[in-house]
Amino acid sequence: GSPADFKVAILGAGMTGIAAGIACAAAGFTYEIFERGDDIGGTWRINTYPGIAVDTPSIYYSFSFEQEAGWSRYYPVGDEYQHYLQRVVDKYGLRPNIRLETEIRSLVWDDDAQEWTVTCTTADGGTVTSHANAVITATGFLNTPKYPDLPGRETFSGASMHTAAWDHSLDLTGKRVGVIGAGATSVQVVDAVIGDVAHLTLFQRQPHWILPNTIGEGIVPDQERWLKEHLPFYIRWQRAKNYWFLTDTLYPAVRADPEWTASHELSISEANDRVMQLCLNHLRTSFADDPELLRKMTPDFPPHGKRIVRDPGGYYTALAGDRADVVTEPLARVTP
Repeated sequence: GSPADFKVAILGAGMTGIAAGIACAAAGFTYEIFERGDDIGGTWRINTYPGIAVDTPSIYYSFSFEQEAGWSRYYPVGDEYQHYLQRVVDKYGLRPNIRLETEIRSLVWDDDAQEWTVTCTTADGGTVTSHANAVITATGFLNTPKYPDLPGRETFSGASMHTAAWDHSLDLTGKRVGVIGAGATSVQVVDAVIGDVAHLTLFQRQPHWILPNTIGEGIVPDQERWLKEHLPFYIRWQRAKNYWFLTDTLYPAVRADPEWTASHELSISEANDRVMQLCLNHLRTSFADDPELLRKMTPDFPPHGKRIVRDPGGYYTALAGDRADVVTEPLARVTP
């Protein structure tokens, strides 16, 4: 068994910190989770922007030991994933071991005592010191909004915010909106707000390969949810099948084939080319009437060279419409 006086400090109460807490408890270790936010959930607590969704299938973007039969969609949307994490935290009794609104200031190893001194700042400005024999870092890398380094950004006289600090009191109806960045978050936001805005300008440094949405809203049928809940091993089989399809069978698409690359300019293998043709078809059908926009939106690197992005269903449609334009020139400055 584990020594009763061996204590673990876990930094962060997102999905990794939650998993670490559950594992520590199962192994018999005393543990404490430190979270600077006011609730658990990490990325899924912080991000509440319009169109927020998980772009990995819910069946395996979830804990292997805590399968969820009730997902309403194949890709969780809104706060559904945060609610899942809340249920897990409650079921495994983690809350008494979580210190919310507690930010780590320093970790110092005391060689004589063979333990870490963990110094934290609390919400009221006070300092708390804790001790631990081991530290597990679960802070993640999406925990602090990253703003573009643009001269004059703070002088802008309109509303300005990061997607990870969304102001829900702001009504975008009839406004001219600029979106800086063209990754997965941007794709979801543009898709969600285009119906409200007067005009949207997307400032894009580099286009990504965008997969078409082939499942629409992606609602999980009632009968499938029933099977997951009641038929033994069905949910585990579904998870294994989904995981295999998006990992092992994807391998040929991300592995370069020297014979293929010798005679092809961009794609790196036959499987990679199939993905590229799927995305190119989505591009061509979406921007058939605008060759210049088609050029701007076509990447110059092989698919999967960067994380591939899923179109929620209205991203390309939004950009092709008369309410939006795409600017690819580098940003110089912001004026009021």
